[in-house]
Amino acid sequence: MRHLSCLLAMVIAVTLSYSVRADLTLPAYYSDHMVLQREITLTIWGKANAGEEVIVSINGQTIKGTTKPDGEFIVELSPLKAGGPYTLTIETGDSKKTFNDVLVGDVWVCSGQSNMWWPLHETQDGPTELQKAEHPQIRLITIASTIVPQNPLTMKTKWVVCNGDTARNFSAVGYYFARELQKTIHIPIGLVNASYGGTPAEAWTSKWAFDRYSDELKPILDAWDASDAKYDAWIKQAEELKQTGQAIPTQPAPPSDPRTSANRPMVLFNSMIAPITRMPIKGVIWYQGESNTGQAWRYRFLFPALIKDWRNAWSQGDTPFLWVQLAAFGEPTEDPGVPSAWAELREAQSMTLRLPNTGMATAIDIGDAKDIHPRNKLEVGRRLSLVARKRIYGEEDLVASGPAWDLGAYTVEDGAIRLKFTNVKDGLVTRDGGPVTGFAIAGKDKNWYWADAVIDSVNTVKISSSQVPKPFVVRYSWGQNPKGNLMNKAGLPALPFRTDEWDGITKPKDK
Repeated sequence: MRHLSCLLAMVIAVTLSYSVRADLTLPAYYSDHMVLQREITLTIWGKANAGEEVIVSINGQTIKGTTKPDGEFIVELSPLKAGGPYTLTIETGDSKKTFNDVLVGDVWVCSGQSNMWWPLHETQDGPTELQKAEHPQIRLITIASTIVPQNPLTMKTKWVVCNGDTARNFSAVGYYFARELQKTIHIPIGLVNASYGGTPAEAWTSKWAFDRYSDELKPILDAWDASDAKYDAWIKQAEELKQTGQAIPTQPAPPSDPRTSANRPMVLFNSMIAPITRMPIKGVIWYQGESNTGQAWRYRFLFPALIKDWRNAWSQGDTPFLWVQLAAFGEPTEDPGVPSAWAELREAQSMTLRLPNTGMATAIDIGDAKDIHPRNKLEVGRRLSLVARKRIYGEEDLVASGPAWDLGAYTVEDGAIRLKFTNVKDGLVTRDGGPVTGFAIAGKDKNWYWADAVIDSVNTVKISSSQVPKPFVVRYSWGQNPKGNLMNKAGLPALPFRTDEWDGITKPKDK
């Protein structure tokens, strides 16, 4: 009987010892078909039992490490060149995970609001494209659109090979960007879709940025604090009415809880970006801004803060960050002097090019007056790929963007203003071959008139108006849906701009 008791005790002890063992747990973005970032030290991490040896192997490289007291481990692999497919194995104690069909290439995060989220099958060329979307060297992974913080070790996602089925609901801009880019760089590309429709940039920005740039960004937080207070007051009033047996008013409609909004500062960074910042990447492509047009002036500070924020989170230096300048939308701009929040937002996007390792593809000419979601995502992705090829992959002679005003290249002569443009290469032309449209001119009185504009050299335009004998400033494609038709011979539209610095409608009155 005594021996039976001892045996039973041993069985219980062994059972308990196994019950507290932690299985090898890895981030969800480690899966079959994954893409690992080339030419960078790769940090492979996860969790297992404390003090266990960890063995990571890929392509003839085997590295060992040990888990920390909390069970976490980090093993660094030496940089790998583009290639594959490889097998990646991660082993600790009695656990082993094997991932097959692993490629090494460039990983790009695709983020922003609905125009980045917009699925391939709902685009202009989508149905035809899906019939030929077999791209085994392109891999896709989607991060769930949620405001609930996700744990990378438990969230539900995995890499898939790009084909007609997997690309159907994937970001069309991301897909076309990768498809066009790979035609030139000929290496595997991984796309991480982390986008959420209808959201402002502040939702994608972390506490780090709000703390670091508190002077510029504090008004955003103050506005949400006011919303919280208003909602709390309503809840308190509703409770008091309930306790006294009175009906809670249904008109106006009860406010929604601002703490559950996807637009709230930091919420999407915490739920969708923070979980992937330990995944080494090549860069980010971004399509967002529509939800910030009402505060376009503040976007001058918010957008650069977001980029610096993400670079800080990834800890890879000046990670490439490319974006799409907002497309035209709404009624065509008929009045050259009408204020435009959309024009001011585009200006803020252009100003952000001052940051290193950035690039912008304008979509001003391929918008839809009646739909904030223009369907020509192929051209958007193609233009982003051109910017990447020139700015990131070193194709210096490539014409990657449309004509841009050469800041400071501005002369007034004989009642006209002459402006010089960059990014013209073989010369300036108009989209339809007709007269130049889209320029407006004003004197110091700030009264705007449509201008007569003439291309008078390879890279200059002369602007004048009989109604402005003493011209002072010029604007081009300034409006929500402007009529500019200037482009270069590569078929890329001129970027909207203005030479004045007069206050816009979105600048706070206290600034």
